[in-house]
Amino acid sequence: MPADDPVAVAGALDVDIDDVHRPAKRRMMVDAIDPNDRTTTLDYPELDTAQYETVRSELVDRHSEKAVESVLHVAGMRRTYDDQEAIQTYERLTKAVAGAGGEVRDGGDRARALTDAERAVYRDLHALSNALVDRHFPDESFTTYRGMGGSQTATLAAAVFDDPDADTYSFSTAPVSYVTTDRRTAEEFSKGVVIERETDPDDVALAIDYVVEPDFPLQVNVGELHLKGGEFTVDAGNVVHRPEMSGSLDRPLTETAQRMDDPETMDRREHTAVAGLIRQMGIKGVTLGTQAGADRVRNWYDTVVETDAMREQSRSSLEQYVEYVTLVGGDGG
Repeated sequence: MPADDPVAVAGALDVDIDDVHRPAKRRMMVDAIDPNDRTTTLDYPELDTAQYETVRSELVDRHSEKAVESVLHVAGMRRTYDDQEAIQTYERLTKAVAGAGGEVRDGGDRARALTDAERAVYRDLHALSNALVDRHFPDESFTTYRGMGGSQTATLAAAVFDDPDADTYSFSTAPVSYVTTDRRTAEEFSKGVVIERETDPDDVALAIDYVVEPDFPLQVNVGELHLKGGEFTVDAGNVVHRPEMSGSLDRPLTETAQRMDDPETMDRREHTAVAGLIRQMGIKGVTLGTQAGADRVRNWYDTVVETDAMREQSRSSLEQYVEYVTLVGGDGG
């Protein structure tokens, strides 16, 4: 069996790709306080329980239970981010088997050595993911969304404030780039910026939420895909400003930066959203790279103070962040 034949691997795992029909659900956490079932159907099928159990059994027979449990554990740690050894090991595994770019976070100091059996388990799950994606996304690309974390939101905000007229912006990720086909999910994981981009099916490392069932019934399932990480470039219009606390604001981040050039016309909601980006930059130690960007932020903040556009309490911590981020190319020292 060719190692690079996803359909053949799926067949070896006793999965008929044409018989995967269960509509994927976006499952949100349900607890005793709010026991209502809150789900959204996604336009993507997933393995049903019987199919998943068959896959798991076949993986154990082909490799070992220890290797299967190990790979499922490290792949699932993105749900909590509280086990750095597992996360770094998973990133190392994705680089080694799927050929992902990017650097293992924190230098990979806590990643453990990989066994041949673990590599083989991941290789099978990677092939099964590719077969599923190729079958159900037959076009050359499909739309994915990524809710950007604090560091990436800060970096993109600085780039856009520096040059809001750019055609594209770039960002980098660790070896695993976490995305979803559901925009609302990406918004919930975002610190202010959501990236929308067309994804090549070949870029999928693991269709985690479609080929692996949650460990327990109430665990969050968000229709997540793991892409091969590295460097990404996106069109400016697909870098979307979606503030955590100003949900009604939903537009290209470039439009927000352009609005800052005429701050007197901005409303309180817009000012609050910009302040959130600047705070993220300050917290993550990101400064502006051009004098034009620094002038844009300073002029905006001066107008906020002069027009009392934000409550004084809200401005109290913002001033120090403005001073920091406008140190062009500085390190805050």
